[in-house]
Amino acid sequence: MTEIKSTFDERVQNIVVDEHMQAQAVELLVDSGKFLLLPEEIWQSAEAGRIPLEQMLLDQPIGKWMIMVNVLNGKKSAQHWDFVRSHLAGIRTRNDIRYDYLEMHMSNYWVSGVLQGDSVESVEQLLREFASANMRYARQVYNPVVFEECLEILPDHIRGAFWVEQALACAPEDYESRLDALGKAAAEWPTLGTVIKNYATLLGVESEKRLQEAAAVSNEMAAIAIEVKEQILNLMDSGMYAEAYAITEQLQQMTPEDEDLELLKAELRGHFS
Repeated sequence: MTEIKSTFDERVQNIVVDEHMQAQAVELLVDSGKFLLLPEEIWQSAEAGRIPLEQMLLDQPIGKWMIMVNVLNGKKSAQHWDFVRSHLAGIRTRNDIRYDYLEMHMSNYWVSGVLQGDSVESVEQLLREFASANMRYARQVYNPVVFEECLEILPDHIRGAFWVEQALACAPEDYESRLDALGKAAAEWPTLGTVIKNYATLLGVESEKRLQEAAAVSNEMAAIAIEVKEQILNLMDSGMYAEAYAITEQLQQMTPEDEDLELLKAELRGHFS
């Protein structure tokens, strides 16, 4: 979710540190459980490189980031989550498990019913980000054997993410296996139920659409086959058996289920003997 900026050091070179703003930020970080909901001017100073806010945030223990997640979840506000996400994106320069922890819970918030998506692609993207954020964090914290032998010890949202990951690994056309894995995900973390029901509905619509498109193509091919057969019969009436045979073979490659074509070929071969 967050893009790492590799050019951060170059961007902030030769910028004078705002010591007053830095002192204010330190005070807020120490005193407030809402330490990522800092005033806009502090974030702006950090994004301009005038205070080393990222280092100050990463100096905070992960327990404080956990408190921050509880604060954000308690607010039940997409606006607050967006505030934190957008500002962190403006200062982040490195990988750290604190970011991964926050992004995991941020993705959990989005799939909890805040976002649903209006197409198969948009819901898949939402589920993919949810699974990626959860599993990225989990694979740093848990031994790999846990994912193979004892999923039950994992938190419910990570178990759900595991099955979402399995679902998205299925072939796109394998709706049954995908929905089966998503059903397991919703059973592990019922919060996923709403978005998965929406996804299943969209998959059904998409499946029906593809069936209709396939039927339309089939009908079009049938109409073309009738016209070509008439041309073949006209060629036969004109004694142009070789040409008729060649066209019959071409049509058979396009419509191999058409039994009439094999009969036509047999009749045409009789004219060559």
